[in-house]
Amino acid sequence: MSALIEDVRFSLRLLLKSRGFTLVCLLTLALAIGANTAIFSVVNGVLLRPLPYPEPDRLMQVVRVTKDHGRSASQSIAGYVWMSAEGSPFSRVAAYEVLPSGFSAVGDGMPERLPGMRVTEGFFETFGVRPRLGRGFLPEEDVVGGPRVVVLSESLWRRRFGGAPDVVGRSIVLNDEPYTVVGVAPASFAYPTGVHLWTPLQLDLTDRTSSHFLFVTGRLRPGVSTDGAAAALETLGGRVRAENPGLLDEGQEFAPVDLRAFLAGDTRLALWVLMGAVSLVLLIACVNLANLQLARAAARNRELVVRAALGAAPGRLARQMLTESLLLSVAGGGLGVLLAVAVLPGLLSLAPDTSALLPGDGGLAGAQVGIDGTVLGFTLAASLLTGLLFGLLPAWQASRTDLQMALREGGQRAT
Repeated sequence: MSALIEDVRFSLRLLLKSRGFTLVCLLTLALAIGANTAIFSVVNGVLLRPLPYPEPDRLMQVVRVTKDHGRSASQSIAGYVWMSAEGSPFSRVAAYEVLPSGFSAVGDGMPERLPGMRVTEGFFETFGVRPRLGRGFLPEEDVVGGPRVVVLSESLWRRRFGGAPDVVGRSIVLNDEPYTVVGVAPASFAYPTGVHLWTPLQLDLTDRTSSHFLFVTGRLRPGVSTDGAAAALETLGGRVRAENPGLLDEGQEFAPVDLRAFLAGDTRLALWVLMGAVSLVLLIACVNLANLQLARAAARNRELVVRAALGAAPGRLARQMLTESLLLSVAGGGLGVLLAVAVLPGLLSLAPDTSALLPGDGGLAGAQVGIDGTVLGFTLAASLLTGLLFGLLPAWQASRTDLQMALREGGQRAT
């Protein structure tokens, strides 16, 4: 341990002495690692991080697929009824509108236009969410002509009602109609993105028209796999065609799609390609830094020869060079994190406006993008790997110093 501390101290003195070389390396590393950190934070938030619901891997979005791999996420009322019936692979099913509803709110503050979503009574139970205050919707509230009730988002509750604990039971005027507040959703729940309130959908379940205007999300029954759900929905599609011609086109089937993948939409491929591109940038940076280190090692050849002549083992010389590389990479990684924090808001602003996005629109809907422990762990691993990649070759060269040749050359210059 003492030898390692000595190597770190000596490396710091050398790097501070060679300020120009150190500055070039740090800037190169900050740009390359910062770009990887920023892109990985988006990939992590959109593709890797589990959804903030209990057992998120059991949440499936039901879509209609055709033999030519075309896909449509919208469903009819009758389709929703079939998926809620006996034999469905789902323990809970929720339907909600494809397009969000706009509500004009008056009273308890300035009038404003609020985005809201009309949902079926099992919506919150399907996602495994318990309201922070009050309750969700009751079956008798989700019928045609049922009472007008509303569940508020946590942000709307705090902003419009001042976080009043007695908000449940109060009345709020939406679209010139009084609605009774029955619950407040937890802060972690904001589905779909940008929605501030939820009201009962109040569907006519006897409707058998082929009007597709619903999204349907289901929670798999215990013990049912994705393949099992796909087989059950395929059988269900055959029954629908037999009993309700026109609801499902010939050659079209119901299919489950993992909700995480559905939310990512078309951005999945683009994000992985972008991640690969910035990884190549980091690799190019490693090659350039290795060349700089080799040139610097050649210029320090006399120093290394003297140390070897005084008894320094080849492994000690290699460790010294590798310590310098790792110090540079860790410092560059720290600067890269600061750079990623600075550029991430601008990067996210280039994505489609998530305030109006719906699930599956292919934007960052439902994503929680930021610098967290996972991203910091990735940055540390990338920094250490980078230090090893551009430090191994100079370290190997330093360990193979030929004393006789170097002393014979004496004061000759090295290029």
